[in-house]
Amino acid sequence: TKAYGYDTDVRPGTTVVDLALFYERNNLLLNGDVGWVPGIVWGQVTEGLDAMAEACNDLWRSGAAGETLSFRRV
Repeated sequence: TKAYGYDTDVRPGTTVVDLALFYERNNLLLNGDVGWVPGIVWGQVTEGLDAMAEACNDLWRSGAAGETLSFRRV
């Protein structure tokens, strides 16, 4: 549902990526529409965790307006 960030107008075959950042090990993702969502751990924040946590909290409260996400290989 839209309450969980999923638009019901998504067409079949559309790729949807749900990215979650957890602050501790062994956290679980619970979605009210589908229940427990499986995932994989593919990285670890080694620097700037406090700034990342602040940005995540702002994104959670304010939405994605004006936000960008980028990755780089180090």
